[in-house]
Amino acid sequence: MTWRSILHLFFMKQNDIDREFSALLSPNAMGSTSSAAALLYLLTDKDANDFQKPEDPAISVAKRNAIIMYIRDKRDQLSQKREELEKLLSEHDISDAQSMIDKISSEIQTLQAELNNAAQKSKKIMLEIYQQNSKLSECNTVLYNFHSLSKQYQSDVKRLGFIVYGQIASTGHRLVSHCPFCDTELKTDLGENYVAAAAIELTKLGKHISELSDAQASAERKKKAIEERIASLEEEKNILDSYITNELQPKISTFKSELDRNLQLIRWQDELERIHQEEIQYSADLFEKETEEDPKEAKYNILTSYEYNLVNGFEKELIPALKSSNFGGSSSARLNMKSFDIEIDGHSKPTCMGGGYSAVLNALTVYAMTSYIYMLPGFLHWTLHSHNYLRQNTSKLKTRSNMDLCSF
Repeated sequence: MTWRSILHLFFMKQNDIDREFSALLSPNAMGSTSSAAALLYLLTDKDANDFQKPEDPAISVAKRNAIIMYIRDKRDQLSQKREELEKLLSEHDISDAQSMIDKISSEIQTLQAELNNAAQKSKKIMLEIYQQNSKLSECNTVLYNFHSLSKQYQSDVKRLGFIVYGQIASTGHRLVSHCPFCDTELKTDLGENYVAAAAIELTKLGKHISELSDAQASAERKKKAIEERIASLEEEKNILDSYITNELQPKISTFKSELDRNLQLIRWQDELERIHQEEIQYSADLFEKETEEDPKEAKYNILTSYEYNLVNGFEKELIPALKSSNFGGSSSARLNMKSFDIEIDGHSKPTCMGGGYSAVLNALTVYAMTSYIYMLPGFLHWTLHSHNYLRQNTSKLKTRSNMDLCSF
């Protein structure tokens, strides 16, 4: 970048101020590209070489050939996969695969419902077995208590019977009145009341034993009924579990295997159709690339490196400047990137106004652009960078400004 390439943005010759082409470009016919590149540097702090330029045709051809090879490889892979699927499908009858899937799914659903019912019934039976075992445990406890009580009754009968029968056996025998050792007189109370009481107690015990025997018999019958119920429930559960394990589950497993086989056939068929469509697309892409014309070397246009945000920022400065000067349609003013000049209401500068208006419009255009440059963060960096250059050319600039330049 040289000072000459941006001089027109700060100083304008009187003969150039009303020119019909863009005031943002140097009036020198050979300097439009360099001045546009210099302006881009002021706006972005980047050299034109930092921006992407048209690709070398040789590189474009190499890329196209690489794409062609890639497409061919992908198409060949798809063709190989298609042949494999066609071979697999040829070994099976797929004409009624979908109807078989529907039929098998219905069978599985029916069997699964039956299995669920059987499993639920088995669970209920198991719960009842637990309950019956609890009752059996209670019954065994009662029988154990009855047995203990019976032993106690038998012991009491022996004790009371010994008293009664002993008294009866001693009747008619002479009683000893004195102790054979010390000759002390002994009391000879026959204890008739005691014997009578023992006899009464024996009668009661006989009744209790009879009642206990009845209770034991009832408990034994109840225990037997519970044991028979448990045995019946266990047999019923075993039958159900065997039916689930040996019939229902194997049937469901067989149907599921058959379902998976038919589903796989459908998946293969769908994949074959997808591959066929991809082959068509790859063939079309290959044809397009193979018939594509070789790229020609294009001349680099510096204006293509201007981004929208830069242009839009300049337009935001331009519109208020035009409004303050009472230009009609100023709200529609924009920068045309083909001519790199402003247009108003869709009309270019030469078609909508004469030389006097062009001079004012050019002055406002340059004013808006320089104001926009001053606002950008990179302006201070550019100022310091170019300070030495300005000092070295001060005398030359003074001479030119006194001759034929007007300042803004």
